[in-house]
Amino acid sequence: IHRGKCLLHCSRLERDVLRLSGVTHFIWLEGTNDFSRNGNASAEAVIAGMRRGVALLRERIPGIRVVGATLTSALGSTSAAHGFAEQDEKRKALNAFIRTGGVFDAAVDFDAATLERELIDARGGVLAAFDAIAAARRHDDLDGGWSPLDVLSHVADVEAYYLGEAKRCLTEPARTFRRFNDKQWADNAHLRPAEDETTIRARMQAVRGATIGWLREAGTLLDAYIEHETRGLGQIGERIQGMASHDRTHIEQLNKMAQGS
Repeated sequence: IHRGKCLLHCSRLERDVLRLSGVTHFIWLEGTNDFSRNGNASAEAVIAGMRRGVALLRERIPGIRVVGATLTSALGSTSAAHGFAEQDEKRKALNAFIRTGGVFDAAVDFDAATLERELIDARGGVLAAFDAIAAARRHDDLDGGWSPLDVLSHVADVEAYYLGEAKRCLTEPARTFRRFNDKQWADNAHLRPAEDETTIRARMQAVRGATIGWLREAGTLLDAYIEHETRGLGQIGERIQGMASHDRTHIEQLNKMAQGS
């Protein structure tokens, strides 16, 4: 796509789609390489090119259903051409267009699907790290006032807070996403009745189930911009992804506990 004119890609549409007979559906996944350091395309150019391409498809194949596919993140890529912040910002802009632009008949949301997988894998890592600690030591202070069970309880509480705060920001447009207060949590944790391992695990499972359930229904809400009290403007999807990052932080903590127990 060059300046939104759909030059190379529309020629590929001609070759790979328009010349075929019996085509009824077309799924369009585009942008990762365009946004790389090799492509350097703007989000606006790719969006304009997609608009032109979809119009061409509908003009030549009346009744065709055109489905847009969202892009997954390249952050963490080992390729020097991928994984930088500007590329990811362009990806988010394109995904928002695919979900809400009204050009496509439907969207295949690979971005949301991989976010769900990231959450599931991170939570699995927390439980695996916890299970590596001897059962007899799971109530013990193994890290500056933290027991392994404290970590599980904290992880569940932070996730419940993040999900609730995300929902509140969506229903209260002027609201700022507030950070979780770790000190207040620690103070309150000492005041409430002690929970056994079974109860904490069940609470973790319930909270993660609520998050995944909401994520599957969220759709375009993941693209909504909200103000974070310390990180500034960002998307709801980033705050949900923060749950996985938080889990990974505590995987490291639990691994250190296991080594010292």
